[in-house]
Amino acid sequence: MKKIIIVLVILLMITSVSAFSLGIGLSTGLNVGQGMPSNLMLSAKFDQLPFLLGIAVDFDDPFFLGATADFWAFNENLTGPINFYAGPGLYTAIQGGDPAQISLGARVPLGLNVFLLNFFELFIEVAPTLGFLPEFNIPGSVGLQAAAGFRFWF
Repeated sequence: MKKIIIVLVILLMITSVSAFSLGIGLSTGLNVGQGMPSNLMLSAKFDQLPFLLGIAVDFDDPFFLGATADFWAFNENLTGPINFYAGPGLYTAIQGGDPAQISLGARVPLGLNVFLLNFFELFIEVAPTLGFLPEFNIPGSVGLQAAAGFRFWF
């Protein structure tokens, strides 16, 4: 079942925007506070658009499904092959358990990326977060998400 969902997500990302180059990658990370888990995340970045989408699924107990959507308002070259990006983003997550938890919030990704080859990108990012848990009447929780990974460009 896991493999079917991953294949469907990849196909959806590839076929959604065929006019652009598409970067698909994997990352792993660290999460402090509410939000994404510290496991693998699949990401998609379109070269002509300033948006990055990410999805994480963990079928262990408890089940977890999370997604991010970031807008790279700033994406500039720092020096040589090293680039810096930043901008506002959103995340949402559903975690099983008793009771199940739903979290959503805002994030500000700050990252560095480098293209080692025209089709291979490495990146590292930190994202301060402000999460909201409406079912528990918690007005906000501050956290930090961090990730490192790679993308292949098609």
